[in-house]
Amino acid sequence: MKKAKQVTDRKQRTALYQQAQQRLKQQVPITPVAHSTVNQPLSLKVHDFKVSPFGRNVFSDVAVD
Repeated sequence: MKKAKQVTDRKQRTALYQQAQQRLKQQVPITPVAHSTVNQPLSLKVHDFKVSPFGRNVFSDVAVD
């Protein structure tokens, strides 16, 4: 997990997270069956908006045409 947080290459990071998930499945007797999904509607008129994985949207650098 620590290494995956530092890697910028998406494929390598995904592989590291998959390895962590496999280790978790081996060590924990339960497996989560659901997770939340956050949908974030966007417009092509909006610029510099970054979707936060934590739901903390910051609009200070956002511009609208």
